[in-house]
Amino acid sequence: LYGSNACLKCDSRVSIARWSVWNRLASDMADPVLYAMWGTTSTRRVVCAAFEKNVTFAFRQVDLTAGEHKTPEFLKIQPFGNIPVWKDGEFVLFEARAIMRHLGSWPGGGVIIPPTPKGAALMDQMVSVEYSYFYPAFKPILFEKMRKPMMGMGETDEAAVAEQLPRLAEVLDQLETLLQSSGNYFAGEAFSLADITFMPYFELFGPFQIMWLLEERPRLHAWWQRCAARPSWMHATATLASIGPAASGAIHEHIDRPKRFPRFVERDARFAAAYPENEQLLRWLRSEPIEPVLEPELRICDPHHHLWDRRGAEIPDEFRYGMEVYTLNECLEDVYDGHNIVSTVCVQALAFYWAQGPEELRPIGEVEFCQGVAAACDSGIYGPARVCAGISGFVDLRHPSAAQVLDAMLRCRSFRGVRAFGPFDAAFRKGLREVEQRRLVVDCYFLFDYLDELPKLMALAHEFPHVTFVLNHLGGVVGPAMGAECEAAWRASIADLARQCPNVFCKVGGIQMKLNGFALHERVVPIGSEELADLVFPWYCHAIMSFGPSRCMFESNFPADKDSVSYRTLWNAFKRIATKMGMTSEEKRDIFHDTASRVYRLAPCGTSPLSVGGA
Repeated sequence: LYGSNACLKCDSRVSIARWSVWNRLASDMADPVLYAMWGTTSTRRVVCAAFEKNVTFAFRQVDLTAGEHKTPEFLKIQPFGNIPVWKDGEFVLFEARAIMRHLGSWPGGGVIIPPTPKGAALMDQMVSVEYSYFYPAFKPILFEKMRKPMMGMGETDEAAVAEQLPRLAEVLDQLETLLQSSGNYFAGEAFSLADITFMPYFELFGPFQIMWLLEERPRLHAWWQRCAARPSWMHATATLASIGPAASGAIHEHIDRPKRFPRFVERDARFAAAYPENEQLLRWLRSEPIEPVLEPELRICDPHHHLWDRRGAEIPDEFRYGMEVYTLNECLEDVYDGHNIVSTVCVQALAFYWAQGPEELRPIGEVEFCQGVAAACDSGIYGPARVCAGISGFVDLRHPSAAQVLDAMLRCRSFRGVRAFGPFDAAFRKGLREVEQRRLVVDCYFLFDYLDELPKLMALAHEFPHVTFVLNHLGGVVGPAMGAECEAAWRASIADLARQCPNVFCKVGGIQMKLNGFALHERVVPIGSEELADLVFPWYCHAIMSFGPSRCMFESNFPADKDSVSYRTLWNAFKRIATKMGMTSEEKRDIFHDTASRVYRLAPCGTSPLSVGGA
């Protein structure tokens, strides 16, 4: 899972001669070395922090039961004779909390030290709370349940454990109260070292048969469930279990971080130039003040973007965008610009059609191209994000061959639905029956006459109650360009559609385009997220209030909206809107990820792409 289990096999008993060999081997390694024992709480927090930051290191097992930590050679690097110790060349650091703080400042990986002074102070406060209040209450239980038997000091004294539980419960009550004010995690809405420092202890509540103490405190219990599900924690647990007690006295070379993917995940410059056709827009975007990413741990599924290569294509001016080329590399520039994008849904854009064959079959080429992108991302070579985890193609549902085209597209495992356009006549309805039979999603967007089309969509949703319809970009050209009278009619139609049609969902986004009337592309410097959130709030808020977060999903509509705003700024604006509306953590999970994942039946991250079928 992380690194190799190949190691230098040694006896569990330590000699000074062997220590000199181990130290020489460690000094020859390029990676830092962690001197620790696999099962201790201090080791687990350090390894978790290292994996959060994508740090590669070598692991040197130090057997406390054999007294390895008290040998003269070990005391040279840790005069107090304790673990863990972090050795990076000539730099030596001991004490787990200090090592975690050091790792938290490493470049790359996730953010585990809050970027603001107040956030960092809250984190340090909680680390101190763990050391000063929680650990003294938990330590006697830890001694009786684990260290005493491990060190051969006798059986667990259950009476001593029971005597200590009320003191621990009092501290847990205070932690429950602190979570009420801080949010999802101990130092705010984002995961940090404040959480890692507690996690090894809470992992023991199950084996110690005191999980009921957490279950009685819902916020604390939910916090632990979120923390325990983090990939870094699961990887740390699996890695240390693979080392285990049998490997005592061994060096495990190159305990590996997740692949760094420097070309894609980590870049020296934003908006790197690749095609001269894109350069004018990218030059403008480079002038924006760089914002810190808000709520960087919040998982996001971007349910609406496009891929295309429009060089040489004849396109009307109103539909020509600054990114003439937007394929996987350009998409990854945005996906890895700071937010936690875990998956995307690519929607048809009249791109990559077959050059030959019957007209009605040519759109199959676009779905096949997107499936190739999905396969590339599922390989892991391009980082953890699953671009094109879902694909929405175009099928002329009025054509007699509609069923044949749908079946051809379904051979692509990420194909999830079609983007449909009116009129919704009898021929269209016949094709829609084929969509219904295949359990596919129908995306809808009305560029023209959308005020007439929205009531027709309502009738169609009533007629096909088992079809899931997804309204794109709030339904039409929404924004200042529509005028006051049209806006009032749109508001009424959206409210009616949401109220009467539970099988209709809404993508919240896509109104930053040039044709919507905000004129964001005309600014000398790109707009910031705070101003953008205020600007679009009246329209987005109405849609969200009408449908609710469990039927809404924020969308980027890139690269069309990239003419007006950067990807980082756009998702910051969405997060500001969610906060302004007072969304709960559960509602944020819905509108940023879970609604899209449910609607498009996307495979959970970390599972096989075949975990969820397309039809």
